[in-house]
Amino acid sequence: MTHSTDLPCPISQCLARWSTAAYPDAAETSSFDLWSLSSHVQHCSRRVSHTERLHRAAGWAGGMVRVRLMTFVVVAVLVLGAGFALAA
Repeated sequence: MTHSTDLPCPISQCLARWSTAAYPDAAETSSFDLWSLSSHVQHCSRRVSHTERLHRAAGWAGGMVRVRLMTFVVVAVLVLGAGFALAA
């Protein structure tokens, strides 16, 4: 990777000089290639896999269980506290 070391510079200028290419010259890319790559990335980023759906559902279910458990614990503590207060 090459990067110019004369800092500070505005981020846009720094990014313009940053290169991860193996060769110093930029690759020749046609506008059709860029458009094709862009449409492919957009298509793939919209797709949600079955595993990701399951992961989201498990996260939602886990959140619901935590909320219900905390509600149960709070109610149980209040009921037991009231019962001990009345018995004393």
